[in-house]
Amino acid sequence: MRGKPALTLLAIAMATLTLASTADSSTAFNTSARWAKIYDLYEKLVELYRQGGEAPNATTALAKAIELLEACETSQCLARVDRLLNTTAKLLEEVEKMLPKTQLIHTLTLAVKAGILLSLPIAAYILLPRIIAWEWYLTRRRWLVARRGGKRVER
Repeated sequence: MRGKPALTLLAIAMATLTLASTADSSTAFNTSARWAKIYDLYEKLVELYRQGGEAPNATTALAKAIELLEACETSQCLARVDRLLNTTAKLLEEVEKMLPKTQLIHTLTLAVKAGILLSLPIAAYILLPRIIAWEWYLTRRRWLVARRGGKRVER
């Protein structure tokens, strides 16, 4: 987990733990079921991130649902929270369906990078002497060679 998603997940975890422990089930709006759903979605989100899936939209939707549920006082507000939670669940299902393909692409990318890194020394071993010889030839082909000693032949 890198960057903003990791921080958002941490914020969601802290809000969930803090508010779930202080949630009062005797309020006019019974939100304990919603907090349980938020906790389940959060666990699923963390598991997907551990497996390599990324769902920034689901993270954002879950964070908005938590913020809205904290300040919720009307039934319309609770309906919006439910829509956000359903959206988050759908997004997580889509990411979960794409996870095997994502893992395969990640594995193939890793293999290609390793292959390139392993082939660099071999390429240098084969090509470097040829490049040096060619450059040597190009720099010295214009040299004039004069004979030292011996007889000079005139034309």
